[in-house]
Amino acid sequence: MNKLNAIPEFVDQHFVNLREGLEKGVSQPLVIDEGYETSYNDHIVDKFTKSYFYIPFENLPIDLTESQKASVMMAAKISIEKNVIPQFKRDRTFFENEYYPKTRKTLGVSETPNGESYYQDSSPNLVIINTFNNIDA
Repeated sequence: MNKLNAIPEFVDQHFVNLREGLEKGVSQPLVIDEGYETSYNDHIVDKFTKSYFYIPFENLPIDLTESQKASVMMAAKISIEKNVIPQFKRDRTFFENEYYPKTRKTLGVSETPNGESYYQDSSPNLVIINTFNNIDA
């Protein structure tokens, strides 16, 4: 339950980091995000019982009393309705209205600020395999 209730804070921190990346010109290429909308849309449900986050609550320990189960279920309902679903709606709004329009359309890291120097600095760590055609054994 604590993890569900912490989702708003996690999302806030995530937005700060993504906005900072956008300001610096560092982001994933937009093409990588194709299909990403399912990662938030799948969690925007009309009933808390349809939420993926509800699944663990469907199999509560058998040694809980009915009163305890009812209490846990009410807490789960509140957490999912007040914390989980609204945060995925915020994700959708953020990505579709703010992040995607500002993310880079180019591919390689060389297209980001200091990208060329990044490649130069990391090239000693890269393994380069040369392929030769028609090599006689």
